[in-house]
Amino acid sequence: MAELKREYIIPLRRRFVSAPKWRRSKKAVAVLRDFITKHMKCENVIVCAELNEHIWSRGSKHPPGKVEVIALRFNDGSEEKVLVNLKEFGVDSQRALYNASVAAPAISDKEVVDAQVEEKESKQDEEKTTEKKSDKVEKEDKKNG
Repeated sequence: MAELKREYIIPLRRRFVSAPKWRRSKKAVAVLRDFITKHMKCENVIVCAELNEHIWSRGSKHPPGKVEVIALRFNDGSEEKVLVNLKEFGVDSQRALYNASVAAPAISDKEVVDAQVEEKESKQDEEKTTEKKSDKVEKEDKKNG
């Protein structure tokens, strides 16, 4: 299927006002996803970082009342996806970034966790060695002093 690109002004306020104040930005993102799913007729919606940051820019209690977005529906191999971003940023550059990240080999969660554990262990080892060195220096100063 060919790419489909549309511009929308999405009213968020009507729906997020019913949510508790501390949950309004989260509700606004959900409203945005529902709107795009309904109007672009696609379940896989990718909200770009700029749009997400714009919604959360004023905190969780005061999201913007409406946003101007560009939505791009494209076919990614076996399934269709919709990429949504602010109108001023556009979606073309984000599409290129998304394709580059998809093409990169995926790292499993286990490998990420293992790498994090190794980093923590190496930091702890470094801290222990620096503590031992500082203890030795203090003992020598007491003996000499």
